Amino acid sequence: MWQRALGGGEHDCGYTVDITPDTCYVVIGYSYSNNYDVSGHHASTCYSDYWLVKLNRVGEIVRQRSLGGTRYDYGYFVQAVFRDTFVIAGTSNSTDGDISGRRGGGFDCWVVKLVQESLEIEQNNNLQRPFVLNIFPNPFNSSCIFASPVELKIELYDINGAKVDELRNGEKIWMPDDNLPNGIYLVKATSRNNRTMTKSVLYVK
Repeated sequence: MWQRALGGGEHDCGYTVDITPDTCYVVIGYSYSNNYDVSGHHASTCYSDYWLVKLNRVGEIVRQRSLGGTRYDYGYFVQAVFRDTFVIAGTSNSTDGDISGRRGGGFDCWVVKLVQESLEIEQNNNLQRPFVLNIFPNPFNSSCIFASPVELKIELYDINGAKVDELRNGEKIWMPDDNLPNGIYLVKATSRNNRTMTKSVLYVK
């Protein structure tokens, strides 16, 4: 068991934590600081940046990154896609620094993909919506719902790798055949551009 205070000399806030494939932790929030644990702040400490921190298994900082511009930027959500690739989302009213394409006028949602050891922003002018799949309820006993912002083909396999069902054409609800036994089933989701994701679901009659 461990605990760790993170931040600098100003107001700092953490919102979401995710576990990375290398069993470390990544935290997203925002920071008004530019000292101690925080570096790379984009403006005066009167304004906030997204602040991303990766911690090892015992809570030591592996790397950190301030993201944003010279106005208010608040990071709220992070998902570890690969070992050092993260998708983060929040809100911003900056029009400079790391941010491009904004037209001003209040706050916009700002989504960023960071890649590799340096946590550089991946440049992509044709940015697609994040490939996210949520399953609920899980475990379930009659039906479960597959929720995603993109259209997916869903295939269901038993733990021996045998295909037991498939959902197409935007179907999102799985109601297993009565003959299927209790147990863990693997969910393979495939997007239109052939990106895949596999999760598991527990069926309990």
